[in-house]
Amino acid sequence: MISAPTTPRLMLGPANPLFFHSLKTHVKHSFHKVITIGEKMGWVDLWQGILLCDVHIPAGQEESPGPRLLRYIPLPEPMQPDNDLPIIGFASFFRDITVIKGLIKFVDLQIHASLGSRVPSGWTAVTWIMAPDDREFRKDVELHSHDIINPPELSLFVAHPTLSSHDDDVLYLMTKASLDDRASDVFAVNMKTKRMGPVAKFTTQREASMDYAYMRSTISNYLSPDPKWNLKRRGPVLQGSNRKKQPAINSSKDLPPWVMMWILWTLWTWNRLLGMVLHYGRRLIRRRPGLAPKSRRRTCP
Repeated sequence: MISAPTTPRLMLGPANPLFFHSLKTHVKHSFHKVITIGEKMGWVDLWQGILLCDVHIPAGQEESPGPRLLRYIPLPEPMQPDNDLPIIGFASFFRDITVIKGLIKFVDLQIHASLGSRVPSGWTAVTWIMAPDDREFRKDVELHSHDIINPPELSLFVAHPTLSSHDDDVLYLMTKASLDDRASDVFAVNMKTKRMGPVAKFTTQREASMDYAYMRSTISNYLSPDPKWNLKRRGPVLQGSNRKKQPAINSSKDLPPWVMMWILWTLWTWNRLLGMVLHYGRRLIRRRPGLAPKSRRRTCP
């Protein structure tokens, strides 16, 4: 008798009992993001943790690679308390994760408010890093809004922390004066130097809320600014290419003779057709009988 193979169940641990988390007894791993680091792929639940899998198939095992082992890495506990701020519990509202320079980097955001107040009074962002073979995250940098040089107004709503994909010290944040505003600002801050970077306008034309936000892209890694701040494509110059301005094409010298003849014949044909239309149009207008003018004489009774 052959028994069916059994697979050990991966235990994720209890759910975080916060006001914006599910209070069900079972744990549901949601896939908010997918990361790749080396030959491993990770499915990230920003509230819970990472399911990390080594997807590399050794040589000679392509036809029957066998089962893949999963590894679960819990994320740090959320910092956001259950205060009176009118915010919702989307994961991207407070947390983000990325891979930069061979390390997994994670950020958590906390929005402060006084007791009973519905207006923010500042925020705190904490970054955590972890190597692929580590067992847990270790704290990297903690930044408070009042520590920033020339900080924005502390009463602004701050959300959607986004880690830079090419600079491991830069964090992007969205700010709004009210959650119902369509217009918002996005600013960059260096968490180590505590200096603000450029500020850009961001408008959600679909809905006046903070549910919609920007997305991180690595396209900037393939662009390099020139001295005039014009982005040019980075890459090697192909052999035989010439960056100089090419001379304009002279149609009388560079075009083949049959092309010139075809262009002249087309222009002559259209000119004849236009002349015939105008000629017969004038003849039809002349032959059209005019309307007799109405008499202005008044008859006596």
